[in-house]
Amino acid sequence: MPLLPADPITLSDEERKALQTIVRVHTSARQIVLRAQIILLADEDVGVRETMRWLGTWDNMVRRWRKRWRARSNEPEIVPRLAE
Repeated sequence: MPLLPADPITLSDEERKALQTIVRVHTSARQIVLRAQIILLADEDVGVRETMRWLGTWDNMVRRWRKRWRARSNEPEIVPRLAE
């Protein structure tokens, strides 16, 4: 049975820089950092299963946050897009 393709994500330079900053800052909440990493890997065309293995999380979480990121694309602020 073929796998379903993951939701494609293409980040602008501004979004990519903001997400990279979130990942680097030591005061960022762990869950926000994990979500930012998921989106950054998606932008690099890393698949769901590979992202799951690299980050040590579940495939459902990777899929969920890729979908939420795309659904919240109209929000200008990055952190609210990564919040519950």
